[in-house]
Amino acid sequence: MKDFFTRSKWSKVDLFAAVAATGFLIWAVSPKLFPASQFIQLHEVRFGDSGVGETIPLHADRTVYQHTGRAYYEVDVLSANTGFRECYAKRHVPYAVNKRAVLPDRREITGKSLKWWAYSDDGECQRWKSHAGRFYVKTRHCWKRFWWARTSCNPWHISKPFEVS
Repeated sequence: MKDFFTRSKWSKVDLFAAVAATGFLIWAVSPKLFPASQFIQLHEVRFGDSGVGETIPLHADRTVYQHTGRAYYEVDVLSANTGFRECYAKRHVPYAVNKRAVLPDRREITGKSLKWWAYSDDGECQRWKSHAGRFYVKTRHCWKRFWWARTSCNPWHISKPFEVS
């Protein structure tokens, strides 16, 4: 290495700058190299109509391609009439609980509710009281493949509007 610095015009600062620039470039393009669609894909999310104070039924269809502990999801419940955010949930979920599951694991989720789908530790959607109106739900999953990589998120999936009467 000493010979490299004595024979070339590169200094230690130049070498450090080249290594840092390469590392930054890899970090910057990491969401393209490791997209969230390699981890999970959401095919459909749909909510059924319900009455005020009743459980809002859920039907979801998703495929998990990789087990991971570095993932989270975001759920936004919005008013279909005004676009006003009713509640927001963000939760880190280890998708590595059942490592014996055959991958890819495509599952249809039924028998659950909006409160289950939009569960988060902060409880914002847990405290939300449904009221009469039309609503829709935006959902996306995010994934960080390696500790040094940037987080990659799938595009927002927007459900069809549902009615609470």
